[in-house]
Amino acid sequence: MKVETINESKLVYGLTTRTKNENEMNQETAKIGNLWGSFYSEVAPLLNKEELVYGVYSSYESDHSGEFNVTAASERKVDETEAVEIEAGRYLVFTAQGEMPQAVIQAWTDIWNYFSDEASEFERLYKTDFELYDGPNAVKVYIGIK
Repeated sequence: MKVETINESKLVYGLTTRTKNENEMNQETAKIGNLWGSFYSEVAPLLNKEELVYGVYSSYESDHSGEFNVTAASERKVDETEAVEIEAGRYLVFTAQGEMPQAVIQAWTDIWNYFSDEASEFERLYKTDFELYDGPNAVKVYIGIK
C-alpha cells in the first residue's frame, strides 16, 4: 500500500445504490452484487473496451457501520447513468490481483484489517473511497485518509 494525492476532483458516471456493510453480509439484503450485475448488463456494453471502471463509495452516514452510496461507474456518461464525484485529497491505495470478485473482496478484507488495528498510521475520512479496475484481474482501492 502507498499514499497517493489526487489534486483535482473527478466526475464519473454510473448506477448507484445505498447500503451498509451489515446488509452486505447477508445474501438476502446485499445490494452491491446486483448493482454490478446491472452495470455490466446495462452500461458496460455501451463503453469502449479501454475505458476504466470505478466503484465509488460516497455519502457516508458515519463510519463503517453506517449507510453509504456505492456507484458502479465509468468515465463516460451513457444513458441513465448519474454523476458522482471522486474528491481530491489524500488516499491510501491497496492493490489486489486475481479472479474477480474475490480479488476485490480480499483487498477490502486487508483494508478492514488495517484500519481496525489501533496501531495503523492513518485514519479514514469516510468521504470518498473508490476502486479502480485497471485490468481484467487487477484493482486498486483508494481509501480517503486524514
